[in-house]
Amino acid sequence: MEVLFGILLLAVCVGAVYVLTSKDKIDTNKDGKVDGEELKAAAQPLVEKVVEKVEEAAKPLDLNQDGKVDLADAKEAVKRGKAKAKAKVEEVKTEVKKRTGRKPSTKA
Repeated sequence: MEVLFGILLLAVCVGAVYVLTSKDKIDTNKDGKVDGEELKAAAQPLVEKVVEKVEEAAKPLDLNQDGKVDLADAKEAVKRGKAKAKAKVEEVKTEVKKRTGRKPSTKA
């Protein structure tokens, strides 16, 4: 989910920059304003890219490959994510011990 949120946030930021820097291109009727239809037309390519990226990011979450991310898929993805995170923590602890000769502190 963090990946999807990140992609959407990036898309919003890119979209805002695009609108601010390309007003003349978006204002197709040259009235000095960007109306809803002009904005919608200008945003369409960006929306298509965002949808493409979201679909791409969701593919690894669709564990049963049915084209949908259901609750079972999401639970398994979280479980796998936790396992990866735990493994990474252990890896870091091992590296700390190797470099310092001491067991790492567990205090936050």
